[in-house]
Amino acid sequence: MSITLQRIVAPTDEEIAALHELCLGTPGYWRLCEGKPPGRDQIAGWFAGADLPEGLSLADEYFFTLWAENRRVGLCQILRGWPYRSRAMIGLMLIVEEWQGLGLGRLAYRELERLIIDWPGIQTVWIGVAANNLPALSFWQSLGFRATGERRRDPKFLAETLLFEKAFD
Repeated sequence: MSITLQRIVAPTDEEIAALHELCLGTPGYWRLCEGKPPGRDQIAGWFAGADLPEGLSLADEYFFTLWAENRRVGLCQILRGWPYRSRAMIGLMLIVEEWQGLGLGRLAYRELERLIIDWPGIQTVWIGVAANNLPALSFWQSLGFRATGERRRDPKFLAETLLFEKAFD
């Protein structure tokens, strides 16, 4: 099986509706992290920079739909140059639950890593993982991510976030 990444820049209302359906297909993630999936307005806000960290612009944020067998099976978000200019941060990577366990997450990450490595000046990639999301902790470690020892508490998340990073040689 293969996976294709399709960049999303300015989604239409139909695309927002499709992304909302995709998010509804990952109830386990949302239950662990935020308690409930995002609504359409929240998803539309992502593309307007509603959740962008200070100092970044929409040009630094990359959203991708993940496709397998002509179906939308996942969603990713990457921040370029955050929290430092030499880092990229994977802010979100979802695979619809019925498509999990097929190796698509690993394939998607490989494609994302190829993209990130080509960005000038980026030396490491970060990801924050909810401490209560044991399958995700194991998944990211299997891809070579190492715990930084940093923990963050964001009131919009139900659990503490553990930070992991992977350096590029």
